[in-house]
Amino acid sequence: MIGPILKAYSPPFLLRNGHAHTIYANLIRSAPALDYTRERILVSDGDFLDLDLVEAEGSEVLFIFSHGLEGSSQAGYIKRLVKKCVERNYSALAWNFRGCSGEPNRKLYSYHSGKSEDLRSVVEHVLNNKSYSQIFLVGISAGGNMTLKYLGEEGEGYPSSIVGASTISVPCDLEGCAKALARSGNKIYMKRFLNDLYLKLVEKKRHFPELDLSDYDTIKNFYDYDNRFTAPQNGYSDCYQYWKANSSLAFIKDIACPALLLSSYDDPFLSETCYPDAHAPHIQTVYTPYGGHVGHLSDYLGRVCWYEDILFKYFDHLRVV
Repeated sequence: MIGPILKAYSPPFLLRNGHAHTIYANLIRSAPALDYTRERILVSDGDFLDLDLVEAEGSEVLFIFSHGLEGSSQAGYIKRLVKKCVERNYSALAWNFRGCSGEPNRKLYSYHSGKSEDLRSVVEHVLNNKSYSQIFLVGISAGGNMTLKYLGEEGEGYPSSIVGASTISVPCDLEGCAKALARSGNKIYMKRFLNDLYLKLVEKKRHFPELDLSDYDTIKNFYDYDNRFTAPQNGYSDCYQYWKANSSLAFIKDIACPALLLSSYDDPFLSETCYPDAHAPHIQTVYTPYGGHVGHLSDYLGRVCWYEDILFKYFDHLRVV
């Protein structure tokens, strides 16, 4: 338990609305300049993953960051966390999901919210090629779902160098999240996701002419999108089978290493089923009344983010000195 390191979160008055906080945080959050070193690794199906690293000389600590839907290592919320690692002399690895590094991946399918085998490939690459004694996993939104699913699958056999994990704004019930985003009040987010995904599909069609994009404008939500693309491309019969198989909600009980789940109750992306009780002995849940989706700003200028402070204090609580 993190106990006394957890301080109450109180947002600025005008950000005590989930939509306002989510949108404002996305607009105001700056992306600091970083000198990434890129490594490309091949995965078992012949595809590749691009890893962006900032390695601190002499550091035995590595943070591995998994971004959210349609994000990348360049996302402001990722780069801020990497910058804070640099300031603490920790090494950081921000990996890009398939198709998110600026270059289309090699397969018809790309990433999805539960593709934990790709995170496993990243961790194994680090274990086989680096010498870090302490690894801390951080997952944001969809990357958090992937992180929790990976740890649940590993169970008691998780790599001993992983000291813990922290996740932010996790859609741990993918069906519930899809239903939440399908609400009329969430059209602005849904439209943006679908537009971003469409641009990638157009690029992919250059390499896979059989990809049918006709009537894409009839797709209005993730029920439509996952049924037409994500599920069949990844071997699932429909979106319901895909959501069930890849929701971390079913895997949390098997997590054996310390993990912090942090979300806000006013997150417009999440359903009521995305706030599980912590029945697993190693799980700590923190659900705040306010904060939006990947928000938790503490000032209007976006200089201070509450979850960043909690995340590093949680790691300091766990790390071996």
